[in-house]
Amino acid sequence: MRGGGVDARPLKAILICPDSTLLSQFSHAAQGLSSFEIALHLVDYPPASVLRHSLRQTGVELVLMDVSSDLAAALDTTAAIL
Repeated sequence: MRGGGVDARPLKAILICPDSTLLSQFSHAAQGLSSFEIALHLVDYPPASVLRHSLRQTGVELVLMDVSSDLAAALDTTAAIL
């Protein structure tokens, strides 16, 4: 987690987004933002073990997740992160 100082380095993020339309809209809206960079994009909600491994391997600091495609799967994924 970041402290109170200024850190120009973008946050490394993982994007979990099975909906290709939403992904396209998000990509367009996020174009030019320098506050985060997508280190990994997953097109399915991953099993807990895969997600934990991906988080450790990539060192991400931010998880962006589509919760509208499958709320139950998104909640399970969120529980795996916590």
